Amino acid sequence: MKGSRLSGWLTLAVFATVGGVIAADPAFAKVDVDKFTIGGEARIRYEYRTNAGFSTTTNANESAASHRVRVSVGYDLTPDVSFFAQLQDARVWGSECNVAVCGVGSTGIGTVSSANNGGTGVDLHQGYLLVKNILTPGLSMKAGRQEITFGDHRLFGNFGWSQIGNSFDAVRLTHASPMADLDLFWARIADTEGGALGSNGGAAAHGVIFPAAGAKATTDQDIYGAYLTLKPVANWTIEPYYFLLKDSRANGGTLAGVVATPQAPDQVLNTVGGRINGKAAGLDATVEGVYQFGGIGDIATSGAHNLAVHSYAGAAKAGYTLEVVPMKPRIGVEVVDGLLEAVALDEPHGVVGPAVAVGAQAVDRDDPRVLQASGDLRL
Repeated sequence: MKGSRLSGWLTLAVFATVGGVIAADPAFAKVDVDKFTIGGEARIRYEYRTNAGFSTTTNANESAASHRVRVSVGYDLTPDVSFFAQLQDARVWGSECNVAVCGVGSTGIGTVSSANNGGTGVDLHQGYLLVKNILTPGLSMKAGRQEITFGDHRLFGNFGWSQIGNSFDAVRLTHASPMADLDLFWARIADTEGGALGSNGGAAAHGVIFPAAGAKATTDQDIYGAYLTLKPVANWTIEPYYFLLKDSRANGGTLAGVVATPQAPDQVLNTVGGRINGKAAGLDATVEGVYQFGGIGDIATSGAHNLAVHSYAGAAKAGYTLEVVPMKPRIGVEVVDGLLEAVALDEPHGVVGPAVAVGAQAVDRDDPRVLQASGDLRL
């Protein structure tokens, strides 16, 4: 008990000393604490999955506990210039077991902090500079790591259900007006600059992120987008959009890698779509359709794009919110459909795969579950 009390007093003394030093520093004295915004989030989840592998022969029941903890800070430098940073720790409980002891790799902070290849652990979820009213009222720019969400999050969203979530290293321009909003953005998804790794005392170890030797700088994956939100009447929007995914990295020559992941190399995909959304009284309705076309390579020659992609997806949903009920429950129905055709250029009728992955949606045209009607009860 005495040890606990002594530790507590020492901790308080340290905070008091550090606080006194900060208050005495002229640089910190100029900071207006009223312009600070501090936030946090702690989400604890336990999941149990029955037959996670959808197998009729293998019992694949799984269960695990995990958490997501976020701490954020924002500061308004001026009424039109602000800074925001958000740190995140996401991990499965018990995942930091030492490899020498458990005989398996760790997905905890030890692995992720060094590699940071999209696993769980401590990371910068968001960190950006926001500048408003650039040259004209209503025009803003957000530069840095940020969440990008449009519509129902079908193509771009923060994937809030995930303990990790989505964010993008991007620059986004937004012009907002009473009749229409326009968003233009560029996001870097994959970068192949070797010097950025800084391994073995490389260039990045000295603060230079570019490689010492000359190298092609365009072998990356980027996404460009334009999203227009028209507001013809109150509570209704018409939202046409266009996205371009361009990847100039060389392909390893495996078709499975191309089809399985949206971050596969050697592809150019154009996505054109639109969404109509609105509500009146307790009713709400949304209709969205998207068409995707372009080329993907499944051979080792970069830029060959010997597979032509033609795919579509559509969704419609409607619901009614019971406003007179205290908890305001919503009852809704949703229908989703989609198709992908990756056709070899020398075989115009060859269908390579039946599944389409548009954003977070993956629909199999041969699956009877393509046509879905689901009840959605929201509190």
